[in-house]
Amino acid sequence: MTTDRNKATEWLESAVQPGTAPALPPGAVDAALDMSRVVDAEGRAPVDPGYVPTWNVYYAAALLLEQKAGQAIVSKVARVQSFTSEGSSVAKTEGSTAVDFRGLAAYYRGLAFPSGDVHVIDLGPALGPIPRSAYEGVTPDDHRW
Repeated sequence: MTTDRNKATEWLESAVQPGTAPALPPGAVDAALDMSRVVDAEGRAPVDPGYVPTWNVYYAAALLLEQKAGQAIVSKVARVQSFTSEGSSVAKTEGSTAVDFRGLAAYYRGLAFPSGDVHVIDLGPALGPIPRSAYEGVTPDDHRW
């Protein structure tokens, strides 16, 4: 987690290389940072008064690498260019594949959420969505309300 947006941007540009093929659109790093805001050190949410902007850069990296995976699929990066059967020669364009980018995104997502992904269960209209950790053992099939 970081509270310095400039350092977060610098780290993301170094880790993800948004300008390297398959290139991400302008503003992608800023958009990923905006989607990766988390509670600050005092536990305040982004909508709370006194919130100190804080970003989960690993989650932002995962978002950007998923975008790169999509770009790799629709671009000519890391594709087979030519193939011969009997001579067993394969030529491919340089670059990482979508699978490579997705693997790296999974790695960064693991760093972003070291205890595992956050799962939300819907406990009905009376309570609304609540993180599973808040009501351990309560399931949507439990209709005590």
